[in-house]
Amino acid sequence: MKAFSGRGNARDEEMARLENTDLRETNELLKKLLSIFTLRNPR
Repeated sequence: MKAFSGRGNARDEEMARLENTDLRETNELLKKLLSIFTLRNPR
């Protein structure tokens, strides 16, 4: 069985880009929150 070799469409590419952007923003927010809580509660 061969994988689909089509190029997709612009909508699929745009959705993937938006999802990646959202994941990056979420990741950055989590990093900031982790640093804040780590500074407040040092072990």
